[in-house]
Amino acid sequence: MRDQVQSKTGSQLRALVVDDHPAWRTMLVDVMLALGLGAVKSAENVADARELLVNGAIDLVVCDLHMPGEDGLSFVRWARASENQRIRALPFVILSSSTTVSLYQRTLCCGAQYFVSKPVTAATLAKSIQHAAAKAPTFAEMPCGGEGDARCPYIVRIEPAVEAAKAATDVAPAVAAEAG
Repeated sequence: MRDQVQSKTGSQLRALVVDDHPAWRTMLVDVMLALGLGAVKSAENVADARELLVNGAIDLVVCDLHMPGEDGLSFVRWARASENQRIRALPFVILSSSTTVSLYQRTLCCGAQYFVSKPVTAATLAKSIQHAAAKAPTFAEMPCGGEGDARCPYIVRIEPAVEAAKAATDVAPAVAAEAG
């Protein structure tokens, strides 16, 4: 699997991991290096991550959603609004232990390429990195202003997930009533 995680140019990816928990940050860096990424830098918060992005060569960001101070979504929004084309076009993978359809929808509408629920396996992390690195973001053409805008093109992709969540919610009370 080491040689499978590459940039669009075929070179090894250089990634940035942003997570406020040291154990998660270390584990993610170790797994990503084992997957064959060329270099992996890390930051414990969004402010440090911004500095690394502005001053370094990064091809991909893997970022926790819930962190003290600024969260992962504000980091994605900052990158998408950047005047620096390299930063604006960076692929983002967002990690979260919270997994609601609404959160997934907001994450994609902010401009992230992939949403992964924690705990994450090496295989899932590799798949999300490959997917995010292969996808060219086109945020300059994105008609929505971010979270929750009905014109967001990403909402169309998750309608089956929304319908499945609604169905599960509708079925749960009926199953509970039958069991009771």
